[in-house]
Amino acid sequence: MDMNESQELQTVLKQLAKAEAKLYELGVIRSSKIVAELGEYYAMKEYGLQLAKNKIQKGYDLIDDLKVRYQVKCRRVYDNPSRSTKSKHLIKGLEKDGYDMAIIIEIGHDYDLIKIFSVSRKRIIEKFGKKMSNITVPKLEAIADKPIYQKNQFLFGDPVPFL
Repeated sequence: MDMNESQELQTVLKQLAKAEAKLYELGVIRSSKIVAELGEYYAMKEYGLQLAKNKIQKGYDLIDDLKVRYQVKCRRVYDNPSRSTKSKHLIKGLEKDGYDMAIIIEIGHDYDLIKIFSVSRKRIIEKFGKKMSNITVPKLEAIADKPIYQKNQFLFGDPVPFL
């Protein structure tokens, strides 16, 4: 790495650190897991949910007024041909207990919301049975509760009813 590249990298990393600190200050993120935290934030705002009491709540991330528990799974989609289509759409961890609804989110390379939808745990189990540890976003989307947010449709509008 030459001197100019090194200086540019240091500048960008400082900007990233400042942006991360500001997101923390605004309450958008609570840890260094920016993609996961941003996914929870988008889900909270789109669906009118509250954060679980504990940051590392076993089995779920968010809860609603009726005590329905939501597991949020967020993936960042890259426009990089070297990344396989399957791996960038793979959702892991849905086999774990503790949630009633899953909220699946895709964000873009620049962290903008691309897609968000929900699907009940019951529906996931009915469709995938014991093979629910590695499910792709399109397979979950096919059994999703409606409506499904697509980029620029709604952002922080009225909460979406699920049940």
